[in-house]
Amino acid sequence: HRHRTLEELYDYENDPGALHNLIDDPAYAEVRERLTEKLGEWMARMNCDALNAFRDRYNLAARKAYMKTEDEESFDRGGGKAARPVAYDSETFTGPEASWTPEKTEGVYPVQPRDGRTEMVEEGGRKALHALRTAKGQENAFAYFHVHDGLTQTDRDSYPMKARVSLYDKTAGKVVVQYNGYEDSYKNSPVLVLKGDGEWKTLEFPLDGARFDNSQHGGADLRVTAKDGAELCLGGMVVERGF
Repeated sequence: HRHRTLEELYDYENDPGALHNLIDDPAYAEVRERLTEKLGEWMARMNCDALNAFRDRYNLAARKAYMKTEDEESFDRGGGKAARPVAYDSETFTGPEASWTPEKTEGVYPVQPRDGRTEMVEEGGRKALHALRTAKGQENAFAYFHVHDGLTQTDRDSYPMKARVSLYDKTAGKVVVQYNGYEDSYKNSPVLVLKGDGEWKTLEFPLDGARFDNSQHGGADLRVTAKDGAELCLGGMVVERGF
């Protein structure tokens, strides 16, 4: 549905391999119109759930909406809500503290433990969440996040997860995502190297066996940690499940 031609018409008698699409051939305009009408009538008679999408097939937004509904129903049949691919997105940070409310059931929110203070700054033409050093002489800087997904531990089992971090590469060093796991607290993702080239980058970190407890402000689910002297300036955070 995403990559094929929207409509196809073949002359199987002369083209048994269906290699030549005749849908736009003027010589077959009458055939196209007649078969399109017959198909629409059949779909209506069968109460086909794709009928509205068929009638509005030249509208890309309508086609995407139909496919999204089909995907969600398929995932629900195969494993419930947790089986759906989904992204919990911070979008952009508006302040150093989480602005969570009970109505915001799914998302990524920064939180402020004592050793992970942050401030809002301007870097590379964008607002950024800047993590401050924990103490004089320490190299590490932390930004903590709560991930609210509304799922139980059982729901989350077996579905892959990853974090996608928008980061301003200001100073050379390393960065890692540390997160709660089923077996360990603050497991380490693979470490990625920063060059200090003054560019905004999107980095991805696998979160194998991640556990989010949904206890808003009762503790962070993950933290982004800058090491070896790197400054930590974040523009956004996305946690994906079932990608």
